[in-house]
Amino acid sequence: MSGIDVRQLSDDDLPTRAFPAPRQEPFRLFLAPEAHRAVWEHAKRDTSVEICGVLVGRWGLDDDGPFAEVVDCIRCENAASRFAEVTFTHESWEQINNEMDNRFSEERIVGWYHSHPDFGIFLSDRDTFIHEHFFANPGQVAMVVDPVRGSEGVFAWSDGKPTPLAHYWVGEAIQTDAALEAPQPSRRPADDPAGRHEPAPAGRPAASTPLTVVMLLVLTALMLGYLLAGQRSRWEQQRLVEGTVAHYGVNRLLRIGLQEDLDLIQAQIGSARKAIAALPELGPEATPDEAAAHRAERDRLVKLLRGSQYDLQYVQKKYSLSNVERQAIAHLMTSKLAARRLEEAAEAPAKPTPPAENDSAAAEVDADQGEAETETAAPTSAPAAPTPPTAE
Repeated sequence: MSGIDVRQLSDDDLPTRAFPAPRQEPFRLFLAPEAHRAVWEHAKRDTSVEICGVLVGRWGLDDDGPFAEVVDCIRCENAASRFAEVTFTHESWEQINNEMDNRFSEERIVGWYHSHPDFGIFLSDRDTFIHEHFFANPGQVAMVVDPVRGSEGVFAWSDGKPTPLAHYWVGEAIQTDAALEAPQPSRRPADDPAGRHEPAPAGRPAASTPLTVVMLLVLTALMLGYLLAGQRSRWEQQRLVEGTVAHYGVNRLLRIGLQEDLDLIQAQIGSARKAIAALPELGPEATPDEAAAHRAERDRLVKLLRGSQYDLQYVQKKYSLSNVERQAIAHLMTSKLAARRLEEAAEAPAKPTPPAENDSAAAEVDADQGEAETETAAPTSAPAAPTPPTAE
């Protein structure tokens, strides 16, 4: 050993005493370097969308407490990226179960991972929902990687909610959690109040249904077009309507993609419904293993349906209007129409000044006299009356 090193303290005659801080940690996580590398390779494959997969490994217990060891991962090739976030589908779980049976029959699913390309390390409400309903084992973790910023973090269960781990091991290296270092994660474009898509099912928003929102905005555009009809050119009217609708889009009042989101939910519900219909009935001769497998499949399908219900709540929140937003629409319409009226008043040509009362009366007398003379005068070009025939 060359140079000063902390390990040289062991050679000193130090007093024996207890370390003042707790030695044991409630939970530790170890990732094999090849598993860690596989997660990052998956995340970097396409940074335009979020990806996800599950972490495969085992749990253990030693003198320092419980731990999880991640030895590999399974990429979810059939995951659906909806609402700017990724989610597990019925096809995803079929793929995962097949690979667990064929490749990792001796291992367990110890958690899951997904990417936040340039969003930072955090769990959105939707991520938390997935963790609560699909990875509810106390030892299952959620790993988040940001392939654009090159950061990562792991969340473990603590007091009923996923909480960032202060550190974990990748091989022999200790990795600190970026979620504890980042001051504030960036929001997805659809997540911001001006476009934020943060799924928050807690508390039903006091807003109308998505269909009502669309109808309201269409009606608003029609009202603007009707009020301005005949006053401006068609091109100018269209610009005003488009400007108003674009303003709604920026301020979360109009969301393009409602139909696509509903189609995804409908497809997920349809897939789960088919799987439920195909679920065989258990007879009295079923073995305990068959009964357990049947029960596990049924519970998984119930979770999928709950996820669809959550998606519907999220769509309602994403596309509906709050009372404040309705007031903003009314204020915006009033302001735009008032400004347009002022512009039209400034652009209108000046009207001629009416004549004085005396001049007006004289003009009326002259007009009456002229009309009387015209009626009494004989036409100058009237044809002569025909001469009667002479009697023979």
